[in-house]
Amino acid sequence: MNVELPDDLAAVRELLVGHTVRYVDDATLALDDGRVLTVEGNVGCGGCAAGNYDAHVLNDCPVNAIMDVELVTEETEPPWDGPTTYRLFVLAQDERIEVVRSTGDDGNGYYGTGFYVHVRAPR
Repeated sequence: MNVELPDDLAAVRELLVGHTVRYVDDATLALDDGRVLTVEGNVGCGGCAAGNYDAHVLNDCPVNAIMDVELVTEETEPPWDGPTTYRLFVLAQDERIEVVRSTGDDGNGYYGTGFYVHVRAPR
C-alpha cells in the first residue's frame, strides 16, 4: 500500500490511529502491529528543482496510542515564490508530536508535491 500526502490524509489516519510508532531511522517508522512505514519525498523534474521534496522521520510515539493525525502545510507567500513544508503530527495523550517533515518546491506545478508513505505488511 502506498499513501500519497496530502491527498490521502484519511488513509494515514486509518493507518496510525490506535497504534504506537517507533522511530527506526531517518526514513522509517515501525508500528506496534509489525507494519513498517517508509517515508519518501516526491521526486520531481530531473532537470530542475520543480517538485523535488526531501522527507525526514523526526520522532516516534512508542508509549501512548495515537488518537489523531494532523497535516500542516506551510507555504511561502505567494505559494510559487519559495519552498513548501508539510509537517505530519500525531496526537497522543495531550501531546502533539511531529513525526514527519517534508520540504521542497512545487516549481511550475507539473511534477507533484509533498511526500509518500510506503507501507510494508508484517512478515
